[in-house]
Amino acid sequence: MLHPLYALRGQGISCEYDARLAHDALNDYLSSINSDEGIIFDAIRSYANILYRGALKKRKETYFLDKTPRYYFIVNDLIRLFPSARFIILRRNPLAVLTSILINWVKGDIVKLNHFSFDLITAIDLLINIERKPKNIAWIKYEDIVRGPEETLFAVCESIDIPFDRIMLNYANSSPVTGRMGDDENALNLDNLSSTSISKWEDILDSNPMYSYIGREYCEILGETRIESFGYSFTALLKKLNKHHYYLNADEKQICHSITEHFLNVNGIQKHFNEGIKHQKMGRLDLASSIFNRVIQNAEDRPQLTISAQLRNLDILLASKPDREARKEVERAWKAIDTYSLEIFGTEAYYHRGVKLHKAGYLDLAVSVYKRVMEEQKREPLLASWAMFKYGEIFLESGDFQSAKTMFSNALNLNPDHAKAKIYLVEPSEPLRVCIGENANDDCISVPMDPIDEELWQYYFSRRTPDFVRVCLNGQFSDAYEDKLHRLFSKYLVKKFQVDIVSNKDDAPHPLCH
Repeated sequence: MLHPLYALRGQGISCEYDARLAHDALNDYLSSINSDEGIIFDAIRSYANILYRGALKKRKETYFLDKTPRYYFIVNDLIRLFPSARFIILRRNPLAVLTSILINWVKGDIVKLNHFSFDLITAIDLLINIERKPKNIAWIKYEDIVRGPEETLFAVCESIDIPFDRIMLNYANSSPVTGRMGDDENALNLDNLSSTSISKWEDILDSNPMYSYIGREYCEILGETRIESFGYSFTALLKKLNKHHYYLNADEKQICHSITEHFLNVNGIQKHFNEGIKHQKMGRLDLASSIFNRVIQNAEDRPQLTISAQLRNLDILLASKPDREARKEVERAWKAIDTYSLEIFGTEAYYHRGVKLHKAGYLDLAVSVYKRVMEEQKREPLLASWAMFKYGEIFLESGDFQSAKTMFSNALNLNPDHAKAKIYLVEPSEPLRVCIGENANDDCISVPMDPIDEELWQYYFSRRTPDFVRVCLNGQFSDAYEDKLHRLFSKYLVKKFQVDIVSNKDDAPHPLCH
């Protein structure tokens, strides 16, 4: 069914004649007879029935099974072609499939694995995303057949509506299909199934460092979403892979890298990057870092994606304890992206990267970011103001109060509403008078926040508690709960500070004063 159905496709087939041109010509013909590809399906169905009936007649059988693994390419077409047929989709642990290909097809020439990337990646995608999920599909697992052949085969027979007979289990008595494409004749010599094949893939991977390496790469590239959707545990597979160690020389690493690159091209490197983000959000930082490193190595022609992966990796490094080795890694990672990340991601994203470095304790790197943002003051005055302020905080942390005040003053020159810079510029000997809300007068610093915003309160007053607080309220609350919150917070302010609570409208005393 592969060849006739591919006549309906404009790509995916290579031949001496121009397949795309032939496809266009076929569509022109269908248009000229006022028909669509439905007539082609009718013709292919007749063609298939003739071939299948020939097999039934020769063997004097009732049922015919067409077992072709690469039918995954045309599974949706087959469902449309034979809507009344019964379909059996046999799944197997992807790592067991990988090792089977390595042993039975690659046979030592590991580069040949590139020829099977569609079987290892695309097949799973196409099967878990079948357009329609008809009831006449029996989904079964290889492992279930091996562990419980009678129960599984009984369920299959029930699903495809044929009678179960225990003689089906004794396949050693079956006569093999002739031809080069039949099953392994050694399998027909067995009296029964053996469950040892379920975990055999672990021994095969462990027998060869390159196999172990590629197994790990393949599992991570396939990703959790795809593996779980296929019916297997990503975490369990990865745990088993972590038991295997591999030590590769330079040539072996290069060969494995070429295979990984090919897998990524089939998988889609953006999809792989997104999988890394998911693991990072879930706290699986080692796994996420492994994925981002793989993207960095294989996305040289996509600078924005490369830098995104580098930045993600940098965030993971910043989350770790900043010991000597971690600092070297952070400095190396930042050096790789600092030269062009400002141009690609813009000033704001670049500034926030500096804040992250600052919070993680990498002050030299943070200063270099703040200085570059400060150079953008004509184009981005507000961001430059914040960069000056953060630079001032670094001076403040080091005890250089004069340099800090200079930076805070510069920040205010660019942004006169910079409340925190104003707070930091108040001399320790002077009282700190602030107005929460609007209507600040000359002797108060206006702080734009809701009086019950505890997070912002900590942000503004972490270094110094106000000596006087003026709270300006609208006089109207949205509901009783908000009213209660304001009252509770106002009582707290009254106890802690000298407080003046007024209405925004006429500066008359607000009811909360009472």
